[in-house]
Amino acid sequence: GRLLSGHPALGSWVNYGLGTLNENLPGFVVMLDKTGGPISGAKNWSSGYMPAAYQGTILRANGPTINDKLKAPTNRLGRLIGAKKSDKEILTDLYLSTLSRLPTAEDEKIALAHLAKSKDSRKAWEDIHWALMNTKEFLFRH
Repeated sequence: GRLLSGHPALGSWVNYGLGTLNENLPGFVVMLDKTGGPISGAKNWSSGYMPAAYQGTILRANGPTINDKLKAPTNRLGRLIGAKKSDKEILTDLYLSTLSRLPTAEDEKIALAHLAKSKDSRKAWEDIHWALMNTKEFLFRH
């Protein structure tokens, strides 16, 4: 990219140069953080003078799609709770499925403390899962 607008973003150049095998998915995605993204906005992922097919597609980490999936009783979390898994087993599964790693001792301490002070364990687990999906580690791995 360049400081001046009107030029393709780096993701556009990569998409243009390498191409894609899939015609139904975007070439690259933009995941904004909770503050809403950079000051200059869409110029940062613009395709510039290339066709619009090379621009970035925004994926929001908030909204009804993600929230509904987190709250669905039959999702992964719901199945783990329904199977009467221990808190440590649920936490390990969430970390492996979300961050592809085991929780550290500090991660366990924080999560279990949150669960202990919560009146609604399902809501507490949803909070923990939401927090994992909003870490920089998740954004850079997926």
